[in-house]
Amino acid sequence: MTATITAQEGEALYTFVSTVCKEIGPRMPCSTAEARAAELIKAEMQKTCDDVAIEPFTCAPGGLLGWIRIDIVLVAISFIFYLATPHVLPGTAGIALYGACIALVLAAWVITWKQFFSYEEFIDRFFKKASSQNVVGRIMPASEITRVIAFSGHHDSAPRYNLLEYAGGVGYGVVILWGFGILGLWTATLLVAALQSIMGADIGETNEFSAWLMVIGSPALLILWFFKTSSARGNVVPGAVDNLSAVSIVIAIGKYVRAHPEIVPENTEIRLLSFGCEEAGLRGAYRYVEAHRDELKNENFQLVNMDGLQSPKSFMIFSFEPTTRTPHDPRVTRNLIDAAKGAGVEVHPFGNHLQDKIAGFFSGGTDAAAFSKEKIPACSFGAMDVLKYVNNYHTSRDSPDRIEPGTLEAALRICLNYIENEKKHG
Repeated sequence: MTATITAQEGEALYTFVSTVCKEIGPRMPCSTAEARAAELIKAEMQKTCDDVAIEPFTCAPGGLLGWIRIDIVLVAISFIFYLATPHVLPGTAGIALYGACIALVLAAWVITWKQFFSYEEFIDRFFKKASSQNVVGRIMPASEITRVIAFSGHHDSAPRYNLLEYAGGVGYGVVILWGFGILGLWTATLLVAALQSIMGADIGETNEFSAWLMVIGSPALLILWFFKTSSARGNVVPGAVDNLSAVSIVIAIGKYVRAHPEIVPENTEIRLLSFGCEEAGLRGAYRYVEAHRDELKNENFQLVNMDGLQSPKSFMIFSFEPTTRTPHDPRVTRNLIDAAKGAGVEVHPFGNHLQDKIAGFFSGGTDAAAFSKEKIPACSFGAMDVLKYVNNYHTSRDSPDRIEPGTLEAALRICLNYIENEKKHG
């Protein structure tokens, strides 16, 4: 049986997104607007849940992408050291300075890998801490709880990504590849120069090549310095697709389950989660897992996370997240695919093929990764027409009208069918 979504229920999904965008507006991580959104979501959950709580936490919202400017400084210093090497400190001291240059760029690589490609809080200690919050709603069974099915989204919105705002998806891709290309070539050049210096070989051609790299690379570093606007001036992203679209589904699940309790398996709690600070590096999801790790691992828990619901023709199940190299639970992934098929929604698994891993390498992570990294069963799905999505992503253009008709209803049917299938198959 596929859940039937009435026209009124469907309209309520879009109304919620529009209401938050209009009454609260952009909600950067740890902002007062993010906190106001959490209170609004709590009020909505209280209409349907047996227990609702706001769980506060602290994090460093500037940490996730703070590595960009740190890396730029490290690379710029290595440029200066390299230029000084043959003229100021010849011989052994010069070789040592080459070593310092190499150490600087290797430090840049380590910071990038840890902070972005692993979503660790590697340099967060150097950034200001602030408060955020998760919202947790629980719909309890009449008897003992032996299973928890959770659904989640995030209520914060990103600070403006200036590259995407002003250069669009193509410009964004060009500058990102330009920056990483320069960093890779500069690392290789330093290694060659150091080796030539140790061997006493002529490094004239290497110096000439390095000069060209500095000329070509400096504009990329300058542009990347202004990658995003973290101050209040950057709090202009409505965050409708990313990710009020998902929160609207989380709230609607509560309403439907309260009205139709017969779809829920026996002894099963339905848990509704709205995370803060996803745009700061999944910090809300990480804090939730940290606070409830033992409970989550012992209560037959499974999570369906949603992120970026924009197009009804572009549903994707994220079986693997390329940026953080995080595989999701095979059973939850398979059950999500089955739920989508049963709901009449065409979906495409994303993440396991080579082209997916290449395309998704710089795309970032979803809140499900915080669970899957701890081996807690979880998976994410989204609905993104990539060419349209990327030009609105993390910009002032991510407004409610970007969500195409039929998208949210389809997402809700998938989630409700997921619950029904769990009851059917045990």
